[in-house]
Amino acid sequence: LGWLHPSTTGMGAPSEEAMILDSPGWAPGEGMLDLDAHGVPALFRRIQGSWRGRYYKLSPDASRQSAFDGLFTISIAGNRYLQTNHYQFDDGSTMELTFSGTFANGYLSMESESRQNFRARAWQAGADLILFESLKVEAGVRIRYLEMILFDSPATRARTTLEYRDGAFAGVNFIREEKL
Repeated sequence: LGWLHPSTTGMGAPSEEAMILDSPGWAPGEGMLDLDAHGVPALFRRIQGSWRGRYYKLSPDASRQSAFDGLFTISIAGNRYLQTNHYQFDDGSTMELTFSGTFANGYLSMESESRQNFRARAWQAGADLILFESLKVEAGVRIRYLEMILFDSPATRARTTLEYRDGAFAGVNFIREEKL
């Protein structure tokens, strides 16, 4: 994560050099990861399939901004990662986003076919924990997400995401999901 990275400037937002594609300052899996022949950590194999849950977005003062349903489908073939997110909003509207990436040395690097200015990196940080950092530019605003995905059973997980807009804290997003 940016604030753990050696190139971070103080306690605030990390420097540009510390953004997304830099190494987080420690090697993933030192003493705790088993990578398969394709460089994929074992926990990422567990996320394959479809997951469903209700997503909540909170403002910086913790008031609820929105809530919507999500269905997330993930597949991994060799070192290739594919993800499709289906969202259904309370007004009946829907949105679909697609992501793809590759694994190398325990890290997943991702882009989005749906969002031109999106890039991300994820890694296994423990037996049941994945850390995810992403950056996108939308209408000239740099949006950074720092996400923790915690598996509390083989069929359930919780995701908590900190959101920053142009370096300022913009809120927290969370979802508890079940595997279908």
